[in-house]
Amino acid sequence: WSPLLVAVQRRLAPAAAALLELGADVEAKEPCCGWTPLMYAAGSGRKDLVQQLLAKGASVNASAPRHNWSPLCSAIQSGSEDVVHALLAAGADLQAVKRQHPAIADIYRQEMAQYQAREAPAAQSAKASGALYRTDYSQSC
Repeated sequence: WSPLLVAVQRRLAPAAAALLELGADVEAKEPCCGWTPLMYAAGSGRKDLVQQLLAKGASVNASAPRHNWSPLCSAIQSGSEDVVHALLAAGADLQAVKRQHPAIADIYRQEMAQYQAREAPAAQSAKASGALYRTDYSQSC
């Protein structure tokens, strides 16, 4: 276990930030399953930690060898829409999740349907007022 893994797993954002500034290895893997700090941060729903790790070069598509688990799998399973969107914006491979973990992809589809249902009134209101509003969910399953 690296100090960064421990800080991220315990959701200690200031400690993680300090370790990242000191050059901590963002790809350090825990010995049991090969999870990276980004997988733990994504699973915790901490968008701030996810963004810090991505900014320091963490691989958005890292895969734990034992179960082909990725940061996106962690974020979807935790139900953190903000983190899912941040990972997708950073280039996370949704198709790999669909191939390797169909049950996780099903959770994503359900969450996106709920998200779109919540956002639909705001999108209609924004469209009526002439404002730009994102309604293209091209990453949907």
